[in-house]
Amino acid sequence: MMTGAVRPRPSSKRIRATLAAAGCALATFSLLCTAFCWIGANYEGQLRLLEPYRPPTVDEAIGLIPIEYALTENESNDVIFIGGSTCRSGLDPQRFENLSGLRAYNLGSFASLSIWGQLATLNTYLEHHPTPRAVVLCMSPVEILRVQADPDVAGGTTAGTLYERFLRVYGPPSQRRSVLADGNDSLRYFINRGMAITKASCTACLDGRMPDRLSEPLYGFGAETYKTLRDKMRESRGFSPLPREHGDGVLALQPPEEPHSVLPWINDGVRGFAALAQSHSFQLIIRLGPLSSTQAPWDHECLPAWLKQLEVEFPRVSVSRPEILWYEPSLCWDAVHVNARGVERLTAHTAKEVTAVIGSRQTTSAGGERIDKDLKRR
Repeated sequence: MMTGAVRPRPSSKRIRATLAAAGCALATFSLLCTAFCWIGANYEGQLRLLEPYRPPTVDEAIGLIPIEYALTENESNDVIFIGGSTCRSGLDPQRFENLSGLRAYNLGSFASLSIWGQLATLNTYLEHHPTPRAVVLCMSPVEILRVQADPDVAGGTTAGTLYERFLRVYGPPSQRRSVLADGNDSLRYFINRGMAITKASCTACLDGRMPDRLSEPLYGFGAETYKTLRDKMRESRGFSPLPREHGDGVLALQPPEEPHSVLPWINDGVRGFAALAQSHSFQLIIRLGPLSSTQAPWDHECLPAWLKQLEVEFPRVSVSRPEILWYEPSLCWDAVHVNARGVERLTAHTAKEVTAVIGSRQTTSAGGERIDKDLKRR
């Protein structure tokens, strides 16, 4: 009776060769991942934050245009406006100057850049420009409050989101999260980013030129490019009005549930602005943006108490009152933004508040009288 042939056992030499080949493949893969991750986290291209393999998005452009001005210009301004979209689309520096005689620039971006991104933008401005007499921090009330049971949304972001990328490039070292800040999510983001950057750079070398992504249409903004949008915002001194009289959608605001409190990172960020005012000797004026009067009444105690405490702790902080402005719907683009007529009123209110705190280049009485007349016309 014949038995089946017995397969010979692999020799120790073959085992070692197989293990060596697997080890080399694993080491090569690890080195490539490390290299791509390093490239993704440390890329130095156009404005550093942007990717070379695609045009900027609208959000990237709106976040970068103010800090590009802060880095590349050195002109003097009496007043700086800064904050989110409530600021960027609500305060007109040219109208403000006509009313107050004070030269102003709007460094507003949008809330998703975070209070820390806005603070980094102002800090960069102060490093390259003469210190302004006043900084107006304009925030929407809905950016400030939260229901205590809500999750800490700032802690759930990855190192690859826009505001995290922004702070990696422009923020202080203490706020730069590592590539492993969110484990596999952030690590995978930077590896993929490094691969895309490497591919784009190799393609550009073969073509003999690197494409100018700043001259290509922005994602989601029609034919507008980064450069054309930047030039428009420079001409309007950072002001970016919203199109049409009203937005397509209506943002309905619900009253804050009880108990509610100021978001902790907003509180810390505003205190960072206050500390900057102390160290650079300018006046920080906190102006909350208006809300549509069609919305449910909002907080009556938490915000005023918090703002009052800031004034007590920081001598260079002033709060504009009433803390919340209620505008009729004809002045509102949506529940938290103003339209062109709303811009006129908010800018006039702000001009009156700023000149009351720091005065005007003209006589205070004459400047205040002109602003009062403008407010009555509104």
